[in-house]
Amino acid sequence: MGGKICGVNAAKIRELAALFHQNTTMLMAGWGMQRQQFGEQKHWMIVTLAAMLGQIGTPGGGFGLSYHFANGGNPTRRSAVLSSMQGSLPGGCDAVDKIPVARIVEALETLVAHINTTV
Repeated sequence: MGGKICGVNAAKIRELAALFHQNTTMLMAGWGMQRQQFGEQKHWMIVTLAAMLGQIGTPGGGFGLSYHFANGGNPTRRSAVLSSMQGSLPGGCDAVDKIPVARIVEALETLVAHINTTV
């Protein structure tokens, strides 16, 4: 039934469910999804799925929302941050580098080459 609703083959949905269940799974989302009709439901379903997997609170498991704006719940981090629409607050951010959103894929694909450098 889910395949008919979302247009994804039912076998692929079962495969993904098995991968989530058999491995440590961290579900992450930004807030762009909520800008659609019934958008808030998508975030609640991420939380629900994480709860059903039983991995909330486990190392590497669970869910997280808006890591790119909220610094992943770690306001004292000293790593690079993604550029965003929010303004800088004096003393509110101690990051020394920024990763331009347009180059995030390149930064992630070549992470080791860019450790301690600016992309």
